[in-house]
Amino acid sequence: MVFADELASQRTTATQEAVVMVSIIADALNTDEAISGAYWDSRLILRQLMVINALERLVIRDIKKGANLFKTRCLQCHTLKEGEGNKIGPNLHGLFGRKSGQVEGFAYTDANKSKGVEWKEDTLFDYLENPKKYIPGTKMAFGGLKKPKDRNDLITYLREETK
Repeated sequence: MVFADELASQRTTATQEAVVMVSIIADALNTDEAISGAYWDSRLILRQLMVINALERLVIRDIKKGANLFKTRCLQCHTLKEGEGNKIGPNLHGLFGRKSGQVEGFAYTDANKSKGVEWKEDTLFDYLENPKKYIPGTKMAFGGLKKPKDRNDLITYLREETK
């Protein structure tokens, strides 16, 4: 029964996210404006990029796959629960809404402290693709997750487990 409730909740969330993404795509494709020349070309390119970005994120998220990704790719360096302490990487409890470089007792690089990014789904999505590119100078020894689906699954798991 718990699994069925979790699945129903995931479907509801995925449906809500799909509605938002469709709205973003529709807005991006709305070319009824009277624009011309190079400005029109740059607007069209920007809109196409917005559509691609929205489509990358429009995937059904799998919390169990996210849990497995965390276990195999993150657990050796990070903890999730309040009070578990830091490992090689910082404890991730309370991750969402926190700014980079803010976990007490963890020795961050200056790059992490000065980045000042707020961890949300979109910033984590970009960061997890290539941490060293997102925060040059970070000491995080993780090559990233290249597949958007993997990043979304991991973020879904982290959102639940770091509350």
